[in-house]
Amino acid sequence: MRAIGYIHVPKTGGLSVRMSINALKSQQVKYLGHRPNCENFEREYITVAVLRNPYDIFLSGYRFYRSMYVDNLPGYSIQDHIDKITIKGFDGYRNKWFKYKQPQHLIMFESLQHDWIELLRMYDIPHDNQLPHLHNTMCDKSLESVPTTCESEQIKSIVANDVKYYNKLSNDYIHKKGSTT
Repeated sequence: MRAIGYIHVPKTGGLSVRMSINALKSQQVKYLGHRPNCENFEREYITVAVLRNPYDIFLSGYRFYRSMYVDNLPGYSIQDHIDKITIKGFDGYRNKWFKYKQPQHLIMFESLQHDWIELLRMYDIPHDNQLPHLHNTMCDKSLESVPTTCESEQIKSIVANDVKYYNKLSNDYIHKKGSTT
């Protein structure tokens, strides 16, 4: 049987999944890292990735960036991050992570703990029923920021294509889950 290959889409709980994979010490599950070309791994792995709303990914990316560089970037705002992403370009699901082909299994960020354990059960991989919870920037009060209405509209514009794609995939996920219960 092919091993499960986890593709780490940034800001989707990937460090927690990676730590879980390391704790499993199983040849049946491999961490593939930030690999945008799922197609290359299809022959060797049953690919899996976590799906999260792109708007939330954007804000989580801002908080993470602030948490890493807050001492070096005092006053770095959501607008600064919007400007940085606008210049750099937004690499989302369709442009980078799922450019060639979407993974065979999608796990929803909102139900990451449950979906990850269910995936391991589906493939009879022994586990401890726990997914470590790491890098929760929402717990750091110094990183609290709520976008203004203008910033929120700019973010929505930046992630608009990915939100459409996310909505389709999440609706497919919900429909698939509903048909298996």
